[in-house]
Amino acid sequence: MPNSILIMDSDAMTRALRRIAHEILEHNPDPGNLRSDRNPIRGVELARRLADLIKTTDGRKPESGAIDISMHRTI
Repeated sequence: MPNSILIMDSDAMTRALRRIAHEILEHNPDPGNLRSDRNPIRGVELARRLADLIKTTDGRKPESGAIDISMHRTI
């Protein structure tokens, strides 16, 4: 197995997500008008964390949902 390279540690990931959440709020000052839909594969956790950070910053949490991709899967 090849040596793995760490791109971002936990703290760096949290800082990056916090920065993204602030950017979202700068461009969308009313999170009540936002909806965080995500792809069920790996996007669920990312969208949840962003929504939580927006709530921590602004006090209001955007609605969220998951996108059903089942009809696009091949057997």
